[in-house]
Amino acid sequence: MLKSLSVKDFALVEKMNLDFNKGMISLTGETGAGKSILLGAIGLLSGDKPKKTAVRSGTDQAIVSGVFDISYLPKVKAFLDERGLLDSDNENECIIRRVIRKDGRSSSFINDSATNLKTIVELGEMLIEIHGQHQHQNLSKKRKQFDILDSFCGLKDKRKIVSERYRAWKQKEEDALKIKEDFEDNYNKYQLLNYKKNELETLEIKENEVEDLEIEQQDLSSADSIISDCEESVSILKDGVGGNDDVISLLSRALNNIENLNDEERTKDILEMLETAKINAEEASDSIKLYRDNFEVNPERLIEVEDRLRTLNKAAENFHCLPEQLFSILPSIKKEIKELNYSEDAVKEAEDAVEVAYQEYLEKAKELSNLRMKGALELCKSVNKETIKLNLAEDILRIDFKFSHKTKEFDCSAYGIDTVDFLIRPNLGQEYQSISVIASGGELSRLSLAVQVVSFKNEKKPTMIFDEVDTGLSGETGNVVGDLLRRVGELGQVMCITHLPQVAAQGHSHYFVSKNNVERNGEMITLSNIRELSRDERVAEVARMIGGDINSKDTLQSAKSMLCD
Repeated sequence: MLKSLSVKDFALVEKMNLDFNKGMISLTGETGAGKSILLGAIGLLSGDKPKKTAVRSGTDQAIVSGVFDISYLPKVKAFLDERGLLDSDNENECIIRRVIRKDGRSSSFINDSATNLKTIVELGEMLIEIHGQHQHQNLSKKRKQFDILDSFCGLKDKRKIVSERYRAWKQKEEDALKIKEDFEDNYNKYQLLNYKKNELETLEIKENEVEDLEIEQQDLSSADSIISDCEESVSILKDGVGGNDDVISLLSRALNNIENLNDEERTKDILEMLETAKINAEEASDSIKLYRDNFEVNPERLIEVEDRLRTLNKAAENFHCLPEQLFSILPSIKKEIKELNYSEDAVKEAEDAVEVAYQEYLEKAKELSNLRMKGALELCKSVNKETIKLNLAEDILRIDFKFSHKTKEFDCSAYGIDTVDFLIRPNLGQEYQSISVIASGGELSRLSLAVQVVSFKNEKKPTMIFDEVDTGLSGETGNVVGDLLRRVGELGQVMCITHLPQVAAQGHSHYFVSKNNVERNGEMITLSNIRELSRDERVAEVARMIGGDINSKDTLQSAKSMLCD
């Protein structure tokens, strides 16, 4: 329950402090006086984003603070305690404060501890529920219908479990799809790599084979020239060429000539050099002969070598590498194949996990569906009981379920396996049809009010705010609506912004919104103010709302008779 509200420099409010009690609280004032300001301030406490006009003109920031009685709300206490936000000195109260700066930034506090907006929103959902003047339009929305039904049946915790299992199931589906895609990608990659491996293994490439073949090809292709050069070299050294003496003979002749000088002392070194040169020439000649004799002219082998090189060059083109790199590619491909994960077992395990998650979801979704079906009958019964008082047709509401537990074809969602449709029949004898198709604005407004009131009775939200939900109603129906809101207020706290005197008169307390021009710093500005009315002031306000002469005894007497003391 909202115990007090403090507002500073918010919209048209300069400073305001209000205290509230349990019961129905009527809030009235002339059109444009600023009744929505109270709604906006409380909305901020429940996590609404501030509007651009939130900070009063000429000021730097707006501050809105609310004190809530949480003595009878163990879930709220647990929520705060889990986040370290429970006031250990006063566990029965919770203070929410929002600070809005003119640049649009804002700060949020719970029991004077800074917190984020998400926490404010979650806490606000447990403390406050606001029903706007167009709330009845939401009644035709499927999500809202689920919220109403689950709220009335007390199934929101069970729906949360269903929602969690739904997300878990969908996550398993995503995981399985990725594993399957990876398997297919890896399997295709394996096929390609295995083809390459087989191709390389068929080639039986040896280390340095390309380099050796290129040398051998060069030798084989120039064999005739090499043999001719070798034979000519031997002739020069030993046999002579073109009738000329050979090198060895010439060295022998030179050696004899020097020996014939008979000057051993001075020719000793020369003789040694000539002897060495002769020996070297003879050995060179023998080595060249041996090299020539071991060298073969083999055209068939040359063809083989060139064919092998062409094969390796073509393979290198296919593998986008140099021919000499082919030998090192095979070990790399074998390693990559070994590291690939393309096991069908992983796919099977992932698909089994999806089925398990689906069955876990379905188990809770069926349980939720069965409870909804039972609760829907009670909801219709409770709502129809109230709608009769609001001059609507008997048994106006019926809830239709569409689902199938036999196949996976039904509409699975985070809300369960149900498709829920609120049906009405405005008149007896008519067929039930969807609210979105048949209901008029007035009928929908009264039906929505009955649904909201019934839901509040069951869920018992600490503070419920109705913003002109009585729009379009009048006369006796207005009296019924006022009585209905008062009875609901006796179960907790209901704030009602209204233009109907029949509704305002039913309040346990009454607050009035006014707007006045005042002088500030030599300048006239408009400010709004909200204050609680005394009994006499309530009589005058109800008289004003009736529309007669507020100074007339009859009007004042009529207003007095309407007030519920």
